[in-house]
Amino acid sequence: MNIPYFSEYLGPWAMRAEDFTAGHALLMGLDLHVHLAGPDPHRAAELAEYRGEISVQDGVAVIALHGVLMKHQSSMQDSTSTVVARRLVRQATRSPDVQSILLHIDSPGGTVSGTPQLADDVATAAKAKPTIAYIENLCASAAYWIASQAGKIVAAPASLIGAIGTYGVIHDMSAAATLKGIKVHVVKAGAMKGAGVPGTEITAEQLAEHQRIVNDLNAFFLRGVASGRGMALAKVGELADGRVHVAAQAQQLGLIDGLQSLDATWNKLVALSSSLKGKAA
Repeated sequence: MNIPYFSEYLGPWAMRAEDFTAGHALLMGLDLHVHLAGPDPHRAAELAEYRGEISVQDGVAVIALHGVLMKHQSSMQDSTSTVVARRLVRQATRSPDVQSILLHIDSPGGTVSGTPQLADDVATAAKAKPTIAYIENLCASAAYWIASQAGKIVAAPASLIGAIGTYGVIHDMSAAATLKGIKVHVVKAGAMKGAGVPGTEITAEQLAEHQRIVNDLNAFFLRGVASGRGMALAKVGELADGRVHVAAQAQQLGLIDGLQSLDATWNKLVALSSSLKGKAA
Protein backbone atom coordinates (compact mmCIF):
# COMPACT_ATOMS: atom_id res chain seq x y z
CA MET A 1 0.00 0.00 0.00
CA ASN A 2 1.24 3.45 -0.93
CA ILE A 3 0.36 5.80 1.94
CA PRO A 4 1.13 9.48 1.25
CA TYR A 5 3.99 10.86 3.36
CA PHE A 6 4.05 7.66 5.44
CA SER A 7 7.59 8.36 6.67
CA GLU A 8 6.33 11.38 8.62
CA TYR A 9 4.58 9.07 11.06
CA LEU A 10 7.85 7.33 11.93
CA GLY A 11 9.94 10.19 13.38
CA PRO A 12 9.95 11.79 16.84
CA TRP A 13 6.77 13.49 18.02
CA ALA A 14 6.12 16.56 20.16
CA MET A 15 2.52 15.78 21.06
CA ARG A 16 0.37 15.26 24.13
CA ALA A 17 0.67 11.56 24.95
CA GLU A 18 -3.02 10.76 25.28
CA ASP A 19 -3.76 12.29 21.88
CA PHE A 20 -0.94 10.30 20.31
CA THR A 21 -2.26 7.09 21.90
CA ALA A 22 -5.82 7.80 20.75
CA GLY A 23 -4.62 8.58 17.22
CA HIS A 24 -2.55 5.41 17.12
CA ALA A 25 -5.56 3.34 18.20
CA LEU A 26 -7.69 5.00 15.50
CA LEU A 27 -5.15 4.31 12.79
CA MET A 28 -4.71 0.71 13.94
CA GLY A 29 -8.45 0.19 13.50
CA LEU A 30 -8.57 1.88 10.11
CA ASP A 31 -9.11 -0.33 7.07
CA LEU A 32 -6.31 1.06 4.92
CA HIS A 33 -7.47 -0.87 1.86
CA VAL A 34 -10.85 0.89 1.99
CA HIS A 35 -9.24 4.23 2.86
CA LEU A 36 -6.78 4.11 -0.03
CA ALA A 37 -9.47 2.92 -2.44
CA GLY A 38 -11.32 6.22 -1.89
CA PRO A 39 -10.37 9.59 -3.38
CA ASP A 40 -6.72 9.68 -4.34
CA PRO A 41 -4.98 10.64 -1.05
CA HIS A 42 -1.86 11.79 -2.92
CA ARG A 43 -3.92 14.20 -4.99
CA ALA A 44 -5.84 15.40 -1.92
CA ALA A 45 -2.59 16.06 -0.07
CA GLU A 46 -1.14 17.95 -3.04
CA LEU A 47 -4.24 20.14 -3.33
CA ALA A 48 -4.11 20.89 0.40
CA GLU A 49 -0.53 22.08 -0.02
CA TYR A 50 -1.43 24.80 -2.51
CA ARG A 51 -5.00 25.85 -1.82
CA GLY A 52 -6.13 29.07 -0.22
CA GLU A 53 -4.78 32.46 0.63
CA ILE A 54 -4.60 34.16 3.98
CA SER A 55 -7.93 35.26 5.43
CA VAL A 56 -7.76 39.02 6.08
CA GLN A 57 -10.50 41.09 7.67
CA ASP A 58 -10.15 44.62 9.02
CA GLY A 59 -6.39 44.36 8.65
CA VAL A 60 -6.13 41.16 10.70
CA ALA A 61 -4.84 37.95 9.12
CA VAL A 62 -6.22 34.79 10.73
CA ILE A 63 -4.16 31.61 10.43
CA ALA A 64 -5.59 28.39 11.91
CA LEU A 65 -3.42 25.69 13.48
CA HIS A 66 -5.95 22.97 14.19
CA GLY A 67 -5.56 19.25 14.83
CA VAL A 68 -2.33 17.30 14.47
CA LEU A 69 0.56 19.34 13.06
CA MET A 70 2.53 17.61 10.30
CA LYS A 71 4.62 18.86 7.39
CA HIS A 72 2.02 17.53 4.97
CA GLN A 73 -1.67 17.14 5.69
CA SER A 74 -2.58 13.60 6.61
CA SER A 75 -5.30 11.84 4.67
CA MET A 76 -6.05 9.73 7.76
CA GLN A 77 -6.80 12.34 10.43
CA ASP A 78 -7.63 16.00 10.99
CA SER A 79 -4.39 17.86 10.62
CA THR A 80 -2.69 21.10 9.65
CA SER A 81 0.22 21.19 7.23
CA THR A 82 3.09 23.19 8.70
CA VAL A 83 4.30 23.74 5.13
CA VAL A 84 1.01 25.47 4.27
CA ALA A 85 1.00 27.35 7.57
CA ARG A 86 4.52 28.66 6.88
CA ARG A 87 3.37 29.92 3.50
CA LEU A 88 0.41 31.73 5.06
CA VAL A 89 2.51 33.27 7.84
CA ARG A 90 4.99 34.56 5.27
CA GLN A 91 2.19 35.96 3.11
CA ALA A 92 0.75 37.77 6.10
CA THR A 93 4.14 39.15 7.06
CA ARG A 94 4.72 40.57 3.56
CA SER A 95 1.19 41.75 2.75
CA PRO A 96 0.55 45.52 2.98
CA ASP A 97 -3.11 44.69 3.68
CA VAL A 98 -2.18 42.95 6.94
CA GLN A 99 -1.46 45.06 10.02
CA SER A 100 -1.62 42.25 12.59
CA ILE A 101 -1.74 38.44 12.75
CA LEU A 102 -3.93 36.11 14.80
CA LEU A 103 -2.87 32.48 15.16
CA HIS A 104 -5.97 30.51 16.13
CA ILE A 105 -4.69 27.38 17.86
CA ASP A 106 -6.48 24.20 18.91
CA SER A 107 -3.93 21.41 18.61
CA PRO A 108 -2.39 18.55 20.63
CA GLY A 109 0.94 19.04 18.85
CA GLY A 110 2.45 16.86 16.15
CA THR A 111 5.68 15.83 14.52
CA VAL A 112 8.99 17.43 15.37
CA SER A 113 9.61 17.54 11.64
CA GLY A 114 8.38 20.88 10.31
CA THR A 115 7.75 22.47 13.71
CA PRO A 116 11.01 24.44 14.20
CA GLN A 117 10.69 25.98 10.74
CA LEU A 118 7.14 27.19 11.38
CA ALA A 119 8.17 28.48 14.81
CA ASP A 120 10.98 30.47 13.18
CA ASP A 121 8.57 32.01 10.67
CA VAL A 122 6.17 33.01 13.47
CA ALA A 123 9.08 34.61 15.35
CA THR A 124 9.98 36.58 12.22
CA ALA A 125 6.37 37.67 11.77
CA ALA A 126 6.16 38.80 15.39
CA LYS A 127 9.14 41.10 14.87
CA ALA A 128 7.47 42.68 11.85
CA LYS A 129 3.83 42.95 12.96
CA PRO A 130 1.76 42.46 16.13
CA THR A 131 1.20 38.71 16.32
CA ILE A 132 -1.06 37.05 18.88
CA ALA A 133 -1.57 33.34 19.46
CA TYR A 134 -5.10 32.61 20.67
CA ILE A 135 -5.69 29.22 22.29
CA GLU A 136 -9.25 28.00 21.88
CA ASN A 137 -9.15 24.68 23.75
CA LEU A 138 -5.76 23.00 23.57
CA CYS A 139 -2.21 24.08 22.83
CA ALA A 140 0.16 21.24 23.60
CA SER A 141 3.72 20.31 22.78
CA ALA A 142 4.63 21.28 19.18
CA ALA A 143 1.65 23.65 19.06
CA TYR A 144 2.97 25.44 22.14
CA TRP A 145 6.46 25.57 20.63
CA ILE A 146 4.95 27.53 17.74
CA ALA A 147 2.68 29.68 19.93
CA SER A 148 5.61 30.66 22.15
CA GLN A 149 7.10 32.62 19.24
CA ALA A 150 4.14 34.99 18.98
CA GLY A 151 4.35 38.42 20.57
CA LYS A 152 1.60 37.46 23.01
CA ILE A 153 -0.34 34.32 23.94
CA VAL A 154 -3.90 34.52 25.27
CA ALA A 155 -6.34 31.72 25.92
CA ALA A 156 -9.93 30.85 26.68
CA PRO A 157 -10.25 30.15 30.43
CA ALA A 158 -10.88 26.40 30.09
CA SER A 159 -8.00 25.82 27.68
CA LEU A 160 -5.17 23.39 28.38
CA ILE A 161 -1.63 24.58 27.69
CA GLY A 162 1.82 23.02 27.88
CA ALA A 163 2.91 19.40 27.44
CA ILE A 164 6.41 20.66 26.71
CA GLY A 165 8.53 17.70 25.65
CA THR A 166 9.50 15.29 22.90
CA TYR A 167 9.21 11.52 22.69
CA GLY A 168 9.39 8.46 20.51
CA VAL A 169 7.99 4.96 20.94
CA ILE A 170 9.96 1.75 20.46
CA HIS A 171 8.34 -1.67 20.51
CA ASP A 172 10.34 -4.71 21.60
CA MET A 173 8.69 -7.59 19.71
CA SER A 174 11.31 -10.20 20.59
CA ALA A 175 9.14 -12.04 23.14
CA ALA A 176 6.27 -12.29 20.63
CA ALA A 177 8.66 -13.65 17.99
CA THR A 178 9.98 -16.26 20.45
CA LEU A 179 6.43 -17.44 21.22
CA LYS A 180 5.90 -17.97 17.50
CA GLY A 181 9.16 -19.87 17.18
CA ILE A 182 10.78 -17.12 15.14
CA LYS A 183 14.38 -16.00 15.56
CA VAL A 184 15.38 -12.85 13.69
CA HIS A 185 18.99 -12.31 12.66
CA VAL A 186 20.15 -8.84 11.62
CA VAL A 187 23.18 -8.87 9.34
CA LYS A 188 24.69 -5.42 9.62
CA ALA A 189 27.67 -3.16 9.29
CA GLY A 190 27.49 -0.50 12.00
CA ALA A 191 26.60 -0.92 15.65
CA MET A 192 23.19 0.77 15.40
CA LYS A 193 22.14 -0.48 11.97
CA GLY A 194 19.04 -2.63 12.16
CA ALA A 195 18.16 -1.45 15.67
CA GLY A 196 14.49 -2.07 16.35
CA VAL A 197 13.87 -4.60 13.57
CA PRO A 198 10.66 -6.44 14.59
CA GLY A 199 11.48 -9.63 16.44
CA THR A 200 14.84 -8.43 17.76
CA GLU A 201 15.53 -7.41 21.33
CA ILE A 202 15.87 -3.71 22.07
CA THR A 203 19.16 -3.43 23.95
CA ALA A 204 20.11 -0.88 26.60
CA GLU A 205 22.62 0.58 24.14
CA GLN A 206 19.93 1.03 21.49
CA LEU A 207 17.56 2.65 23.99
CA ALA A 208 20.32 5.03 25.03
CA GLU A 209 20.86 6.02 21.40
CA HIS A 210 17.16 6.76 20.90
CA GLN A 211 17.18 8.74 24.13
CA ARG A 212 20.13 10.79 22.88
CA ILE A 213 18.23 11.78 19.73
CA VAL A 214 15.09 12.69 21.66
CA ASN A 215 17.12 14.75 24.13
CA ASP A 216 18.92 16.62 21.34
CA LEU A 217 15.65 17.42 19.54
CA ASN A 218 13.98 18.44 22.78
CA ALA A 219 16.82 20.88 23.42
CA PHE A 220 15.69 22.81 20.32
CA PHE A 221 12.17 22.90 21.78
CA LEU A 222 13.33 24.27 25.14
CA ARG A 223 15.61 26.88 23.60
CA GLY A 224 12.79 27.99 21.29
CA VAL A 225 10.35 28.44 24.17
CA ALA A 226 12.97 30.23 26.27
CA SER A 227 13.70 32.65 23.44
CA GLY A 228 10.07 33.23 22.48
CA ARG A 229 8.82 33.73 26.02
CA GLY A 230 11.86 35.61 27.29
CA MET A 231 12.24 32.95 29.96
CA ALA A 232 15.39 31.48 31.47
CA LEU A 233 16.28 28.12 29.94
CA ALA A 234 16.47 26.56 33.41
CA LYS A 235 12.91 27.72 34.11
CA VAL A 236 11.66 26.21 30.86
CA GLY A 237 13.43 22.99 31.84
CA GLU A 238 11.47 22.92 35.09
CA LEU A 239 8.20 23.29 33.17
CA ALA A 240 9.12 20.69 30.56
CA ASP A 241 7.64 17.70 32.35
CA GLY A 242 5.00 16.84 29.75
CA ARG A 243 2.06 18.13 31.79
CA VAL A 244 -0.65 20.49 30.56
CA HIS A 245 -2.08 23.27 32.70
CA VAL A 246 -5.47 24.96 32.78
CA ALA A 247 -5.16 28.51 31.43
CA ALA A 248 -5.12 30.35 34.78
CA GLN A 249 -2.27 28.21 36.07
CA ALA A 250 -0.49 28.44 32.73
CA GLN A 251 -0.59 32.22 33.13
CA GLN A 252 0.87 31.99 36.64
CA LEU A 253 3.68 29.82 35.26
CA GLY A 254 4.43 32.34 32.52
CA LEU A 255 3.34 30.09 29.69
CA ILE A 256 0.67 32.55 28.49
CA ASP A 257 0.00 36.26 28.96
CA GLY A 258 -3.70 36.38 29.72
CA LEU A 259 -7.19 34.95 29.62
CA GLN A 260 -9.88 36.41 27.39
CA SER A 261 -12.49 35.51 24.83
CA LEU A 262 -11.81 35.19 21.14
CA ASP A 263 -14.18 38.11 20.49
CA ALA A 264 -12.23 40.35 22.88
CA THR A 265 -8.95 39.31 21.29
CA TRP A 266 -10.33 39.98 17.82
CA ASN A 267 -11.69 43.40 18.76
CA LYS A 268 -8.36 44.46 20.25
CA LEU A 269 -6.49 43.36 17.13
CA VAL A 270 -8.94 45.17 14.85
CA ALA A 271 -8.53 48.36 16.87
CA LEU A 272 -4.75 47.98 16.82
CA SER A 273 -4.74 47.29 13.09
CA SER A 274 -6.91 50.36 12.45
CA SER A 275 -4.51 52.47 14.49
CA LEU A 276 -1.47 51.14 12.64
CA LYS A 277 -3.15 51.64 9.28
CA GLY A 278 -3.98 55.23 10.23
CA LYS A 279 -0.37 55.92 11.16
CA ALA A 280 0.85 54.41 7.89
CA ALA A 281 -1.52 56.66 5.96
